[in-house]
Amino acid sequence: MAISYVGGKGAGTAGQGGGSISLTTGLTGGSGGAPIVDDLVVVTVSVGTAARQPTIAISTPSGYTPLTAQRTTTTTYDTNVQTCYKKMGSTPDTSVTIPASGNNQDGIAYAIQVFRGVDTATPMDVTPTYNTGNAVDNLPDPASIQPVTAGAWIVPCGGGAALAGGTYTASYLTNFLTYNGPDTNDGNVGAGYYTGWTSGPYDPAKFGGGSVNAANSWGATTIALRPAPPTYDETITMSASSSIVSSVNVGMNPTIGLSAAAALTQGNDMALVAISELSAATGLSSQGALEMISLIVASAISGFVASGGKDFIESITIPALSGFSTDVTIDMPIVVPVSATTGISVSYVYIPGGGGFSAYRFQIVPLEE
Repeated sequence: MAISYVGGKGAGTAGQGGGSISLTTGLTGGSGGAPIVDDLVVVTVSVGTAARQPTIAISTPSGYTPLTAQRTTTTTYDTNVQTCYKKMGSTPDTSVTIPASGNNQDGIAYAIQVFRGVDTATPMDVTPTYNTGNAVDNLPDPASIQPVTAGAWIVPCGGGAALAGGTYTASYLTNFLTYNGPDTNDGNVGAGYYTGWTSGPYDPAKFGGGSVNAANSWGATTIALRPAPPTYDETITMSASSSIVSSVNVGMNPTIGLSAAAALTQGNDMALVAISELSAATGLSSQGALEMISLIVASAISGFVASGGKDFIESITIPALSGFSTDVTIDMPIVVPVSATTGISVSYVYIPGGGGFSAYRFQIVPLEE
């Protein structure tokens, strides 16, 4: 599944700032609406301080993962900036509480980004990278990062401190958010994302705008978001007198063509799914993992009432084959009443490997009782 942007928002305030911020309104720049189940919320908070290190990790609501805070303490205007993220659960959060700066002289700014289609198990494609600087300006220079998964998005986040911080520019980033918390010690924040990565390391450019002054400082975090594996849902229709042989180029042409095969025996037969790689036959060379989410007998087909079925989760890694004479079989039988048209729904996830896509053969065959 490709990553998409739901939207973002933010603000900068003087004094201690902070407080509860709604996630259900005001998200702009993307598809809009509120976060839903499995969305990833990324929050970057930046405080301008004077040798203070307030705690700015997101703790309300619970469940946010704090990345390493980037702090400086050697200049007049010291930076304290931190990025946190959270996968939305079955009841998505409706708000997030931004911590206060902790001092009436310390300005604070925050940026909230909401992404969809991020891998729920491993949202960070690789370990985030960090960078800090001082005595020149308050302009974050995000560190280089090298994703490992095709389709990864790179999200540079940063903040700075200055007497008069202004806001940032970063034309190479999409939907760039930037805010300034003006006070004795200004706190600035900036965050956007880059969707053009294909291979190798990517070094985000230094932010522009801001303030150039030897008393300033900055910090930055670079993250790479891993896309969720694509999910394909196919419905295979089996008649009373045939089984199904079907092929699919996973990720390239996720459709299944059907052809009649061996006859089923009348009665309640058992069926299995056999899978084999067709790379050698199709000229496709990569391999990957194929995760079967479910195989069920559908009861919604006219004239058919399912007498049984079995949901299952099965994951197989299929090695490169010289041909497809050897099937890798998932032996997960289902009850198939063959006296009427039977629907079998197959849902699967393909995790690419190598340098492209593989083709697989799906075969549903009867098993004699």
